Amino acid sequence: MKTFKLVGLQIEDTAVTENSVIPLKDGLVINKEDGENSWLIEALISKEWLPLFNEHMEQPDTQLKVLVTISKTTNTPAQISASVKNITELDESISVLLDGRLLARSV
Repeated sequence: MKTFKLVGLQIEDTAVTENSVIPLKDGLVINKEDGENSWLIEALISKEWLPLFNEHMEQPDTQLKVLVTISKTTNTPAQISASVKNITELDESISVLLDGRLLARSV
């Protein structure tokens, strides 16, 4: 497995024209290197995002399309189809664990 610093997180919303940019307090991205393009994303974010992620965790069959930027903000975001696996409430923030698959880039 390879671990990277998460520096950008966006939720793609097909109902609106703009993606939801989620301000990060901290985060990690783990490439499972399992031959299946599986990735784990852990994001430490504000509690204001709890309702959105709770809604998706309660519907485990739904997938979020997320754009993750790793290492440097100048890197091109990777598109991942993910489900919410866990939410941990902390004093002033939440930790959200997403499990997903890297989507192929269109040329």
